[in-house]
Amino acid sequence: MSWTNFKKPVLLIFSLILLTTIGIAQSANSVTITVSSTEYDNPGLTGLKEYLKSNSKVKGLKSTFNNSVATLSFIYTDAADEFWDEMPVDKNNHLNLLQLTARQ
Repeated sequence: MSWTNFKKPVLLIFSLILLTTIGIAQSANSVTITVSSTEYDNPGLTGLKEYLKSNSKVKGLKSTFNNSVATLSFIYTDAADEFWDEMPVDKNNHLNLLQLTARQ
């Protein structure tokens, strides 16, 4: 068997892997939520964390708390704009949102 017999299938498989990888990389967004003037045991902050933990589109949730400022960082598999639109109102009503940052 010669290389010409395998060239097209190999190129097709390589192209599919590359396109799939690019599609996955473009579909994930790094999101950071910064909440100011809060306390560590704030029920609103706790509710937001629980919502993020239960959301199947949220991956790798990390939270920090320092000087009354809470920071939640995670990867969101859809557009970051959709994240805020999809969040139930009761999860963000009681928080003093300082910043919502998204990077693709």
